[in-house]
Amino acid sequence: MARTALLTLRIHRFEVFALGAAALVTIVAALVAAWQINAFGLPPGCMAEVMTSGPVGGCAQAWEAFSQLVERTRPLIAAIAVIPLAAGLFLGAPVVAREIERGTTRLAWSLAPSRLGWYASRILPILGIVILLSALIGVAADLYLAARSPDLDMNAAFYDYGVRGILVPARAALVFATAVVAGAAVGRLLPAILVAGLLAVGLFVGVQVAHDAILQREAIVQSQTDYSGKDRYVDTVIQFPDGTIRNIGDVPVEYHDDGTQSVDGVDVLQLGRVIPGERYPEVAAREALGVGILALALLLGAAAIISRRRPG
Repeated sequence: MARTALLTLRIHRFEVFALGAAALVTIVAALVAAWQINAFGLPPGCMAEVMTSGPVGGCAQAWEAFSQLVERTRPLIAAIAVIPLAAGLFLGAPVVAREIERGTTRLAWSLAPSRLGWYASRILPILGIVILLSALIGVAADLYLAARSPDLDMNAAFYDYGVRGILVPARAALVFATAVVAGAAVGRLLPAILVAGLLAVGLFVGVQVAHDAILQREAIVQSQTDYSGKDRYVDTVIQFPDGTIRNIGDVPVEYHDDGTQSVDGVDVLQLGRVIPGERYPEVAAREALGVGILALALLLGAAAIISRRRPG
């Protein structure tokens, strides 16, 4: 098994090296950026002042320098978001598709005691690399984004949800599984990459829609003046004087110059429905679990395809 795993890594050494190097550069860059931002030392209370009345005096100068430093590191967010998904796609698609396309499966499947054993020895080393690299990126992203927002507790905030923490390796694993099943079904590398990319987009949209439907039922109503970046906004509602809550799209709201709102002459309040930031660990873990189960189902589907596929 160990020899087969090493052979698998050797076969895909170019992709492993290129994407591994990109991931390591991103991790180091995120850690260095976090250290630089933390070392800057934004004065206590300056962030709160910016969020309320705006920076003045010494805070204004410190905030301008802080903002420039943060702006220089902004491209890191794109790398953090893209590289784990790219690793899943470009490491997952060749695992099976390349060998089918080259015809090496004819000999391998005829000699292997079990196709499933052959399949496991191919995907597990690569999957381990994808999860390890993306998990490290998720940790580095947490540290970097926490430095950018010193007023937030990242363990109790939805700030930049999905591109940090546990969801990074979970989503990378889903893309990997999608690429593997596409490669097993199509049997050609380039078409498998294209099919996997389209399928992954569809799966992400489906997961998001399903999870948002759950969050809609769990959201709580609070005054929009209490809303902060730590909470996850769901939608806006209207509250009538008798306490009745209606969706804002279901009633004809009239907006007045003094900032008040009314419906058919009755004064109403405009409130927000949110998921409190304190629920971030639970919500992120639940979505990661769902994504992980879906990825496992796809990998099992690829195993079923391989067990029935003709070697050619």
